[in-house]
Amino acid sequence: MMLPENPAKYKINYENVIGPSKEEIEAALQPCFSQVDFLEDGLGKYTGLLSKFLRSQPNQQVYLLQTAAEQAEKIANDSYPSYPEFSSSLFLNLGDQQDNLDNYEEALVSYSRALIIQDDNPIIYYCQGNILVKLGRYEEALTSYDKALQIKDDYCDAWNNRGSVLVELEYYQEALASFYKALAIKDDDLNVLKNIIVTLITLHSYKEGITICNKLLNIQPNALEILNNKGLILSLLGCYDEALANLNEAIKLQPEYPLWWANQGIVLARAGRYQDSLASCEKALELQANDESGYYGKACYFALQNDVDLAIENLQQAINLNPRRCRREAKFNPDFDSIRDNVRFQALLQG
Repeated sequence: MMLPENPAKYKINYENVIGPSKEEIEAALQPCFSQVDFLEDGLGKYTGLLSKFLRSQPNQQVYLLQTAAEQAEKIANDSYPSYPEFSSSLFLNLGDQQDNLDNYEEALVSYSRALIIQDDNPIIYYCQGNILVKLGRYEEALTSYDKALQIKDDYCDAWNNRGSVLVELEYYQEALASFYKALAIKDDDLNVLKNIIVTLITLHSYKEGITICNKLLNIQPNALEILNNKGLILSLLGCYDEALANLNEAIKLQPEYPLWWANQGIVLARAGRYQDSLASCEKALELQANDESGYYGKACYFALQNDVDLAIENLQQAINLNPRRCRREAKFNPDFDSIRDNVRFQALLQG
């Protein structure tokens, strides 16, 4: 029962019955792993290799997965086409573990192999899409999510991730439609609601964004991202005191996170409190100099004062640290309206 579980994650609960501890169980399993290499080819060896992988050092893990992949191929050749679901699951499991190691190209190979065996499993297409996103191959990821949804149209996570890909591709209305499809399936999914809020901000649908923020805060009153987003939206509606109250609450709950300070600086700049604004942005940079938030906040601060040179200088530094996020946000952020026609600003957004 414990073999396929990562010992760092599973828990032992005997419900008032005495039994061995996790440490004792793991110690008892160790002699089994020493015999894995001597097992005959087949499912037992595949299972043993994956179980050993979960308990091995990083320098051993790649080799163990490669060896497990060889076993999966042998098993699939013997069992396919009689047992396609079973055979494809071997490669699906491998892909998941390769994903956990950040070996995305290898994971993609495993998921592709699983689909060759079984091309009607929406989970495999979904996992393939997730890997393609991590590789920055967004158009291909969209195709994978679409294939998953053709098979299972009530796949909430697939609709949500499809929406996120559409955001990356800057198809915001289509992204919003995907998020609402996900919400129709699971109306209290926090990740979906968060994605809807961010997309509504991009589309300048501020009042609708506030409605979604309030819905989320009713579910999770101290959700820091939502307090942050609500504060930003309120500031764009001119409600500066209420906006700052939300951001101050986020800072109170997580004072070492630079994004909350940077966004507080943006709201203060929108309220015309420039000295306080700059101090908040500098605080963000003091907390984490290699985080783009402080530079992005300062870019907004200078743009709102029509200081083109310093706005562009700071936006450039933010883009250097996180190009996709900063370019995408700057395209739609009204703080930059005063310099939007500037040639240097437009060049920054184009990359």
